[in-house]
Amino acid sequence: RSAVCPRGSVVPPTGQGGREPAAPGLSPVLSKEEPMLKKLTEEKLEELLEAGVEEFALSGLAGANMRAIADRAGISVGALYKYYGDKEGLFRACLDRSLEALHGVLEEVTAEPAGFQEYARRIIRALLWFSRDHAGYVRLYCALAASGGEAARRLAGEIEGVTAQLYARTIAAGQAAGDLRRDMDPGLFAF
Repeated sequence: RSAVCPRGSVVPPTGQGGREPAAPGLSPVLSKEEPMLKKLTEEKLEELLEAGVEEFALSGLAGANMRAIADRAGISVGALYKYYGDKEGLFRACLDRSLEALHGVLEEVTAEPAGFQEYARRIIRALLWFSRDHAGYVRLYCALAASGGEAARRLAGEIEGVTAQLYARTIAAGQAAGDLRRDMDPGLFAF
């Protein structure tokens, strides 16, 4: 059955076009067919994700409180659930946000050609700045890595993969340029 919202709009039930599954990243689960009384602005969505990062970093996925996140972001709990479906959906969006930020910083510092030593200097400096400027993201990773379990290992590996792939490419380029010995495995050396 369809539900009738204020102002007379009809919201189809789940599974009949009313909701899409929670999508990773910044994509909320609202469909075009499910209008809210008031959509959240991009700025408010940013605040929500930052509040989520902080709460998940402090309490982990299991201990995070959706009410605390909503309060910190200045929105209702209902709006939070409408945008992200459930706690796991919000957690994934927060994790994707941190991965996008990390990937963006690393792409920026490696965009200009350089030798191995210069790339290493840029990457190390960028990671230090990133850790300082995005301490919540670093705490989120640490909480995730320390939580244990297969899902946590998989997600931590996904985060680690962003830097590991960059390190391996940089090492391989250094080998090709003659800056590094060619008899070592770039993937192992990156580890």
